[in-house]
Amino acid sequence: MDAKYTRNQKIDNYLAKATIIVNIILMVSKMLAAYLSNSLSVISSVVDSAMDLTSGAIIWFTIKAIEKTDKYKYPIGKNR
Repeated sequence: MDAKYTRNQKIDNYLAKATIIVNIILMVSKMLAAYLSNSLSVISSVVDSAMDLTSGAIIWFTIKAIEKTDKYKYPIGKNR
């Protein structure tokens, strides 16, 4: 069971990093489009991408905090 749990953590970590990278690329491209077009709708899309990036960072930091959990101190996890 531990090997499967570790594999799932690795997959989660990979997906969280991939999400952050994709969101950074999208935000930069939308910033360029907003600069070139001076469109308020594109600027609002940049703000939306910034929020997506923030939520992705929160998920990544949460995954890192879960990985650092001491299994002996919290034998059943932090579910309580």
